[in-house]
Amino acid sequence: MRTHRIRLAAAGLLALAPLLLAGCGSDDPPADTGSDTGSDTSSSASDGGGETTEATITISDFAYGDPLTVAPGTEVTVVNEDPAAHNANDADGAFEEPLISQGESATFTAPEEPGTYDLICTAHEQMSGQLIVEG
Repeated sequence: MRTHRIRLAAAGLLALAPLLLAGCGSDDPPADTGSDTGSDTSSSASDGGGETTEATITISDFAYGDPLTVAPGTEVTVVNEDPAAHNANDADGAFEEPLISQGESATFTAPEEPGTYDLICTAHEQMSGQLIVEG
């Protein structure tokens, strides 16, 4: 008889376990991790007390993402998420980078001259984007 009570108690606990665990969850959607494709910028203080501006162009699905606006002299990092090699060169030659493979990155300094610079990939003519230098 005692074995029967232990089995009944264990079965009751097993039946309640999903209800108890469901109370631990949340109805809220997961938070955005900010890992979208395209371009983003960030800035951080440098050791000299001034401000250093950095920007990133992420190549994904044979695209540079939205136009990126930066200040003159900004360090721009190009990250390739595609399996094909790409680069992000200015169509008029203001800056040129070598082709980079998937998972690699390259960095260039944005021109000092304000303006809109058309990005091209020397390996894929259909790719185009823009770097806008303001300031």
